Amino acid sequence: MAANLQYSELWTNLTTALKHNNLTALKDVSGRNDLQDLFHIISCWYLDYIRGNMLPKVKEHFWESFSTSQDNNLKANNWERIVTSFEYLYRQLQSGLAPIVFLHDAVFDSCTSSESLLQEYYQLAWSVIFDKFSQSVIDSLKNFYSIGLSIFLILHQEDDWEADSLPTELCELTDNGHSLAGLMEEFKSFNSQVNQMQIVKRVCSACFTEVLYNRIDEHIRDTCAGQYDQYCLPQAESWISNLLMIWLQDVLTDNNVTSWKNFMIHQLYKVFGELRISELFEIIIEFPESRPSLEELKLCMERNDLRKIIAYSLRNTFETRLLHPGANTNDILDQYVSAIHSLRIIDPSGIILDVACYPIRKYLSSREDTIRCIISSLTSDTDGELAQQLARGNDSLVDSFNESDTDSDDDWSPDPVDAIARKGMTSGYHKKKDVLSMLVTIYGSKQLFSSEYRNLLAHRLLTLLDFNTDKEIRYLELLKLKFGEANLSDCEVMLKDVKDSGRISDHIKSTMKKTVQEEKDESFLIEFELNALIISENFWPKFKEEKLKLPSQIEKSMIAFARHFEKLKAMRSLHWKYHLGLVNIEIDIANHQKEFCVTPLQASIIYLFQDKMQWTIEELSTELQVSNTILRRKISYWVNQGLLKESTTDVYNVIEDSEVHNMSEITPEDVLAEDEDAATVTSTADQHEEEQQMYWSYIVGMLTNFPTMELDRICSSLKLFIPSASELSNRDLKVFLDKKVQEQKLTHNNGEYAL
Repeated sequence: MAANLQYSELWTNLTTALKHNNLTALKDVSGRNDLQDLFHIISCWYLDYIRGNMLPKVKEHFWESFSTSQDNNLKANNWERIVTSFEYLYRQLQSGLAPIVFLHDAVFDSCTSSESLLQEYYQLAWSVIFDKFSQSVIDSLKNFYSIGLSIFLILHQEDDWEADSLPTELCELTDNGHSLAGLMEEFKSFNSQVNQMQIVKRVCSACFTEVLYNRIDEHIRDTCAGQYDQYCLPQAESWISNLLMIWLQDVLTDNNVTSWKNFMIHQLYKVFGELRISELFEIIIEFPESRPSLEELKLCMERNDLRKIIAYSLRNTFETRLLHPGANTNDILDQYVSAIHSLRIIDPSGIILDVACYPIRKYLSSREDTIRCIISSLTSDTDGELAQQLARGNDSLVDSFNESDTDSDDDWSPDPVDAIARKGMTSGYHKKKDVLSMLVTIYGSKQLFSSEYRNLLAHRLLTLLDFNTDKEIRYLELLKLKFGEANLSDCEVMLKDVKDSGRISDHIKSTMKKTVQEEKDESFLIEFELNALIISENFWPKFKEEKLKLPSQIEKSMIAFARHFEKLKAMRSLHWKYHLGLVNIEIDIANHQKEFCVTPLQASIIYLFQDKMQWTIEELSTELQVSNTILRRKISYWVNQGLLKESTTDVYNVIEDSEVHNMSEITPEDVLAEDEDAATVTSTADQHEEEQQMYWSYIVGMLTNFPTMELDRICSSLKLFIPSASELSNRDLKVFLDKKVQEQKLTHNNGEYAL
């Protein structure tokens, strides 16, 4: 019974001393040996006492600082509120912890660590005080950490900060008499307190992590946006290591911050990747100067799996910013070529290129002038990408249209595991290494390209001011290496025609006088210098027919030239295309001479004004047999040159010498540019339509003799009878025949076609 009374008295003394934080009384009773066995029971009682008595009061006082009534004034005094409230919390918790820790150390003589007791105590405090979170506390902590980071960066950066460059909240604090150094000390004290209370991870980590991420985002956009020609990631990583990591060490005090660096570097690459993806269209435009940005975007893609985001973001950008009717085809081609080079740096596998550029390929295939622009770029005098590839002369395209979508066994490599697949968008274009191959295979037919080049060559040869074809021969030889000789055989004949024409023209000019004397016929006399381009009609593209009646004096000389030719080339005759070619004329006006290089129609118009000073459009139309609309367009050239004026509607007069001002300088190239709207060669689309009409006439004939025929048999028969159908594919023929079925001109049953 006496023992029970002793333990009852001991318990009363201990609990009383713990409640009143009486360290002297605790020291008096701590010497008992049996107290070690009772300490666990005592500590459990004390924590339960703390839970029911002290912590609710502390909680109530703490949360009063963040009450709803003060939310509207949250930022104004936020720094003081956070410092004051957490300092109060720290003092109260330390006060409640002191007696039980003192008793523990006295009972166990410091031979046993009190760490487990501390953890249990702070866990209890955290569970009671922070059993709920209001948005006001979260916002206050974010604002507090944001100001703390700003102060740290200001104190640790080399350049001087001006007052107007400080954040608004920080300016308010400095205006109220706070120094940056003093605020930094308060911030460090706060961090020390929350770390001792073991609430950093539970309460604060999400807030300062968001602040760090936002600051990384802000820093990247401020320092890296638009900087495409330099490497930005090394500087950004150094900024994190030398500044943010040191600040984080202050926030976490004794905690290990090494693992946090990996999180921040991950965020850095994520933010930087998002920035560069949003700028990728401009980066492609700036290629090759923007190569550093592309290489860094590749690193971001490898770290954060951005392949799909890059592909579809860029595809959407192309569709909205590039692929619209107002964009020039040459600009689209230039952007496409730059995209090919740029995206191969980011993703050597070519998957992004295949998906992102799919709309460009589809759009280019629908534009009528795409092939013409590609051919023009190939044979341009400028140092363009395609011209350089053609000049290198390697990598034949003969088999490009028949290649499978995969590489050969020796070169084959699988696509990345995160390769993007979408039906109709990945067609193996990324497997081709040659840019020209990727452009050519948009159409899938060598014949289209060779036909378009033949049209372009015809236009160039018709506008030659001499018979020098050295440049065109060079281009043709380079194209033969790419497309094969068979596809360009007509072009060789065309160039041979030019060479032969020069020789024939020189011969006729040198023998004209002798022929006139021998024949004693003045009709052989050519009154002005005349060079004729004599073409082999079957090998040249079809020319647009335009009616033109030349002035009689000019026509007389052309007839004389034809007679010389017939005398030189027996059994052959010339049929003039009066509307084609160029005319060099010299005009005397205002006491000086002016040379012009114009079209035959333009020359004929000004020639007629020698006979009389005034002509109406109707009179010119009757004389030249050209429509009024065409005449109005062509005569405007002479009006712009200051030689003619329109006195009244459709009435034109020669300007008197006294009225002539400085005539604008104009070159032959300018004349050709002004006359480009009147194309001399039938377009590829028109030629394709004519070919289809020819196919249709043969098909009708075949189905008349054979009531039903399969697709393969029709295709082989067309290739047998029509040379131009040698490259006609079953797929193209099926599209044509199905169109005739829709027009109800054919029927299709069980794979056989019939009329």
